[in-house]
Amino acid sequence: MILAWLAAAWCAGAACAALFGEGAYPIALALVSAPLAAAAWRRQARLAFYALALPALFTVSVARYQASGPHVASDAVGHYNDGVEMRMRGVLRDDPDVADTSQLFAIDARHVQVRGEWLPASGGVQVRTGLLPRYRSGDVLELEGKLESPPALKGFDYAGYLARRGIGSVMAYPSARTIGHEDDDVVRATILHVRRGLSRALALSLPEPQASLAQGVLLGQRSALPRGLADDLNATNTSHLVVVSGENVVLVSAYVALALSWVVGRRRALVLSILAVVAYATLIGLSPPVLRALIMGILMVVATIAGRRSAALSALLFAAALMIALQPQTIRDVSFQLSFAATAGIMFLASPLRRWSIVAVARALRLETVPRWAGTFLAEPLAVTLSAIFATAPLLALNFGRVSLVAVPANLLVVPLFPLILASSLVAALGGLLPAFRLVFAAPAYYLLTYWIEVTRWLAALPHAAASVGGYGAFWAAVTYAALGSLALMFLRQMRVGIESPLAESRPLNWARLRAVAVLALPAAAIASGAALAFWPSSPERLEVTFLDVGQGDAILLRTPSGHDVLVDGGPGRAVLRGLGDELPWHDRDIELLVLTHPQADHALGLLDVLARYDVTRIVAGPGAEPSATYRAWLESVAGEGTPLQTAREGDAFDLGDGVRIDVLAPDATMAADARINNTGAVLRVSWRDISFLLTGDIEAAAERAMLSDGVELRANVLKVAHHGSATSSTRAFLDAVQPQIAVVMSGADNPFGLPAPEVVSRIQEYADVYNTATDGAVHVETDGHRLWVSTSR
Repeated sequence: MILAWLAAAWCAGAACAALFGEGAYPIALALVSAPLAAAAWRRQARLAFYALALPALFTVSVARYQASGPHVASDAVGHYNDGVEMRMRGVLRDDPDVADTSQLFAIDARHVQVRGEWLPASGGVQVRTGLLPRYRSGDVLELEGKLESPPALKGFDYAGYLARRGIGSVMAYPSARTIGHEDDDVVRATILHVRRGLSRALALSLPEPQASLAQGVLLGQRSALPRGLADDLNATNTSHLVVVSGENVVLVSAYVALALSWVVGRRRALVLSILAVVAYATLIGLSPPVLRALIMGILMVVATIAGRRSAALSALLFAAALMIALQPQTIRDVSFQLSFAATAGIMFLASPLRRWSIVAVARALRLETVPRWAGTFLAEPLAVTLSAIFATAPLLALNFGRVSLVAVPANLLVVPLFPLILASSLVAALGGLLPAFRLVFAAPAYYLLTYWIEVTRWLAALPHAAASVGGYGAFWAAVTYAALGSLALMFLRQMRVGIESPLAESRPLNWARLRAVAVLALPAAAIASGAALAFWPSSPERLEVTFLDVGQGDAILLRTPSGHDVLVDGGPGRAVLRGLGDELPWHDRDIELLVLTHPQADHALGLLDVLARYDVTRIVAGPGAEPSATYRAWLESVAGEGTPLQTAREGDAFDLGDGVRIDVLAPDATMAADARINNTGAVLRVSWRDISFLLTGDIEAAAERAMLSDGVELRANVLKVAHHGSATSSTRAFLDAVQPQIAVVMSGADNPFGLPAPEVVSRIQEYADVYNTATDGAVHVETDGHRLWVSTSR
């Protein structure tokens, strides 16, 4: 235990230095004075050694931490923060994190331009740009923009968080161009190639948000998670399953060991599980947080093999002290704190919790023995998870100001299925590489991921699912841990008193029985798959038109009774994928007709991802063109799809079966050549029996007058309000011609344009009920050709 005491002293010194600064030295003096007095009173040399050695290490650790404070090199780009716009060059550290409408990445600066001269530079810069062009690890970029200091966030030291990653500056939406590429080494290039391939395979196999969740679980790509889903995971404290933490590594190791123990025995299975988690962490990417989590998880496995809790404690404290000695600022890293706390909690609480839960089940059900599979697949993972929840809750409250009150039931419902979620996500990723069998391999992952999403959504929606703990500081965190430690000691002592586990004895694997089960299971699985295919939802009996909630942009999905899926515009980013995932059957990967009204980013960008993930039979676009990155990317994506691009003109018509028809009302020849790109947009009239929909894109008053002059049939029951409710459109003459009953404005919440314009909304309300995707979410309209039904997602 000497090593444990020495390591603990080092960790405590760094922690006190982080909390109290210079005030940590009086703490060291207090630590040495009391034990020395006790040693002199009792005349014990051993106590005197501890009284001198531990405070000495504590003091050295304090000094080491203070000496490791932020050091800005003379050529660091941080010196140019908060000044004028400037140019710089740097190389991407890794693939960007791609969000709905932007991508975020870190670059290592190489040069800055000062008074026309390129000077050497160093330091990291976090950059946010639009979705185009897409960048990759190793790209060398030239950026022009304003370097800024990291913003201050309430309750979170964001600048310190970035500084520990070598980043001292941020740059938002600079102009950027690629000027070269630096190849990664063979190992890293191979890992990145595998990650990209599996990520794309999941995107092709699963709809959203299941695909993003699978990418997070399998590849650590948490940035792709929709904001709403990420909030639900945080509120239910199941987000630990999406990031590589000490707890996550332990879970993966435990399940691999359980799976292999039947074949090679428990001790060998534990050793092989270490190789499995190393491979898992390597696939995700060996960033510093992942490495720390990996070390903590491996220590837990080694402690299990050794079977000695004291050795485990010494190893855990020594590893933490070594990390802090090499990089003292690690003590402030939340991921390190959470991994350490989770691993410590698992080490000391998981085993008694497992035994207690088995005993409780046996007593509740009046069983003499509990089946071993219950302990293996239920009690053990749940004990691991609950231990980590109890151990990390004070840190979550301290760093994020929240505590989940539904964490226990959420984890009880999700964690037992985690091995199946992880394994099925891997199967879906590998199956995604085989186009002919993609859906078959993806089905298990889809249903398991959907179960997880629905559980978290339901629990997160409960009143007071997550409690805010404002004002909860380090003092109260220390008090909480002291209380939890005391309760844990009492609990452990109670568990040692005469309680024997009623778990049934393990039996050797019966290969004959296993073969018999396989003979029965395989045909049953085939029959179940055939039945699932046979009973998959068919086409809707009504015409369904959904105005998708994609933020500040347009994306409209039509589903016809004859089974045609039509998408008009795609919004400003990836949100359209979630809309399609919500509205289409998960296995439906075909879009029969895709229409781009005009090639501005808020209508076209999302279609790039749609073309990448869905099979599109026919593509139609308005005649407008512009010299933009969005338009070039659109043309490249269409060419990659291999589908001819048809230009929409006034008078064109598309038959969607069962009498459903789309007529192109605009643009005419004059508007097709208009200098304003909005007026070149395709205007569509969707009609079925007595009901019609008018989809107007972003046309302005000039295009409205042109259609009135041409005498086209504008009357429609449902109007998609032009140009997001801008004052440039929706003239009274136009509304008089349309006479809508329902009007839908497609705008983003708190958009910088102030849309829709209040006077436009007031004018439209004289004719129709007005819905707005910014407040109502997706607006779903159904018709049987005679009547209308409207529902919203909020």
